[in-house]
Amino acid sequence: MTQHIKKGLCLTLTLLLALSMTVPAFASGLDTGMPPADVIYNTDNWPGETLILDENKTVKISGITQDNTDSDNGPAIKICGNSVVNLVFEGENVLSGNADKISAGIEVEAGSTVNIYGLSGSSLTVTGGRYSAGIGGKGYSVPEENNPEAGNVNIYSGTITAIGGLSGAGVGSGYHSSAGNIHIFGGDVTAIGTSGGAGIGGGYATSGGSATAARVGFYNGGNITISGGVVRASATRVDFGSFDVFNRDTYYGEGYSNTFAAGIGGGYGGSSGNIVIEGDADVTAFGSCGGAGIGTGRGTTSANKFDAERYDCSVIIRGSAKVAAAAGADHRESIIGDDGGAAIGLGRHGHLEGSPKGTVVIDGSAQVIAVAEDHANAIGAGVVTGKFSRPSDGEVVRPAYAHLETLSIGSGCTVIAANDGSRAVIEPADDLKNLTILNASDEFKYQYADVFFASEGSIGFRAYDRATDSSLSPDFEVVLQSTPAAESFGFILPAAPDRMYFTYGEYRLGNNAEERFTDFVTDANGVKAYDLTCLCYTATFVGYDTVIDVDYPVGTSEITEPAPPERPYYTAAWEEYELNGNVTVHAVYTPIEYTAVFVDENGETVAQIPYTVETESITPPAVPEKEYYTVRWENYTLAPDGVTVHAVYTPIEYTAVFVDENGETVAEIPYTVETQSITPPAVPEKENYSGKWEDYTLVPDGITVHAVYTPTDTPSGDNVCKWDNVDHGTSFLGKLTKFFHSILYFFAHLFGKR
Repeated sequence: MTQHIKKGLCLTLTLLLALSMTVPAFASGLDTGMPPADVIYNTDNWPGETLILDENKTVKISGITQDNTDSDNGPAIKICGNSVVNLVFEGENVLSGNADKISAGIEVEAGSTVNIYGLSGSSLTVTGGRYSAGIGGKGYSVPEENNPEAGNVNIYSGTITAIGGLSGAGVGSGYHSSAGNIHIFGGDVTAIGTSGGAGIGGGYATSGGSATAARVGFYNGGNITISGGVVRASATRVDFGSFDVFNRDTYYGEGYSNTFAAGIGGGYGGSSGNIVIEGDADVTAFGSCGGAGIGTGRGTTSANKFDAERYDCSVIIRGSAKVAAAAGADHRESIIGDDGGAAIGLGRHGHLEGSPKGTVVIDGSAQVIAVAEDHANAIGAGVVTGKFSRPSDGEVVRPAYAHLETLSIGSGCTVIAANDGSRAVIEPADDLKNLTILNASDEFKYQYADVFFASEGSIGFRAYDRATDSSLSPDFEVVLQSTPAAESFGFILPAAPDRMYFTYGEYRLGNNAEERFTDFVTDANGVKAYDLTCLCYTATFVGYDTVIDVDYPVGTSEITEPAPPERPYYTAAWEEYELNGNVTVHAVYTPIEYTAVFVDENGETVAQIPYTVETESITPPAVPEKEYYTVRWENYTLAPDGVTVHAVYTPIEYTAVFVDENGETVAEIPYTVETQSITPPAVPEKENYSGKWEDYTLVPDGITVHAVYTPTDTPSGDNVCKWDNVDHGTSFLGKLTKFFHSILYFFAHLFGKR
């Protein structure tokens, strides 16, 4: 890569070369997984209106705020023309479609695709405009059968908050439209639907069923795959910072509204689409007012308002995914009762009784929590009912239930399901007999909490004070020493608080801390069934690609931390934290700083410029000048461990022009400041003259060398004297002269000189 440094050029050319030089981004060894940007937008060059992207390219936005409400613009960004656009964001970015016009925040037309990447520490908040998604498709005010579905959305990294506009999904489609393909590979994603839109999936999908395209199930949530990252999706605004599927108070806080949509899947009246949650995805989903947590939106009661062929539900949870799903009840004051949809499966009014629909598959080593409200399966279906009837005795009559057609739970899964006990927690349950079922006491808020284990494990019980909502101490853990022979065991617990709390791997219920827990965990004959040990808290250390759990006893103030997982080209340290119950500690990664050293021909440093793995390009210094040479920096790539960049000097080429006596060019010979000599061309001949080139010196800017001619001493050709014709007279001297001239004439003829 290095090259000996030659002499420098003038300052003007040096500056032009330096300014025009582009430096490549990190080589593949430092690939962060993001494509290099073709164009970068920041506050200096952002167009200030809709950014239209209609060709394949990579666009980077940095610190952009664009709200198109109260303007003539529609979406903040529009991706169209069947293009595939990589959208990379850094810094804090806030984009909004026009709330008064049908427009998404980032609008993706059918046939087009957006791939979204976020730099570390950056955020993207997107809000849809009227009838449209935050990220995805726009809506349509009229339900038509040929309304295009939304384009495709792939999310790879970054912190993203997507909020649907009126009747739009957070990520997916808008009003009267199906979602396209949605794939979340990673990142920290929060998606909120609005006014009938799902958090992730379909927008508001029904207008009462008067037209074919308005019937329940006609539109759907698209093909949704979540294979990584942390994903929080809700059909209404909830505070995911405090959200707890086992605490109803966190369902109906500030911002809650009755939206009838799924957290992930169908909007109001929409089918679920095809939902797959896999890999190491960590997903929380909440459906509102009869919409499923994960599955279909809420439907309607009338059979003629269902699209029986299209209406369906398909949910697959597999791999090592962690899923917590809850479905809220109908909280409208005009409704008697609080029936909801299933946490996973069909929403309320999912389908008429006796016509099962939909499939739910839970497989691999997935860990799933499903909590449903009144009269709904936790996994299965919601209730089918129109307006509730109330007889004189005040009892609410619910005439029918919906049913899921197929349910499969693999033997390696852990499933916790809870509802109020008014119907089965999970339906159908024929293939669940191989699992151990533990039923909690009906003194808890959720009167049935069926916990399924495929093998031996442990269940944690945490005591909570009902009045103060604070944890009591100490906590206890129930250890399952062997698989119980019976299919069901009941835990007999005294006056327990009405809250249940869950963290993955532990199932926490309440208990009076002053009483020994061992007194109440018994088998059917009153014999203690399990040994009890003190419950430790868990510090979860989350690194680049690793999660490490460290258990510690109550009262511990310091623990031995694991080494932060390494991330190539970064230093790692744990963030500051306090040991106060279960705590999550994230690794803080700081990019390592390398140096690009620019040196002159003597090896002297001209400049040192720092860079990191996140640096896309640097501005090199001016190259030191050297007379009679062009200058540049050698080609280089920003690579690990730093780089040394040498100046490259190329001698300027001049020309020696050789011309004859008429000024005609005989030859042009190039030379440089390093040329010692050149080989001149032959001098053009001139009769009776000898020729040579004039003396010359190779100097900068080129030279012209002229031919020099000198007459020869011996005449030839027509210029030879005609001695034999000369009249020398008749005198003796004249005759003698003529005699000698004749002899000379003879020899001249003899040697061919005449």
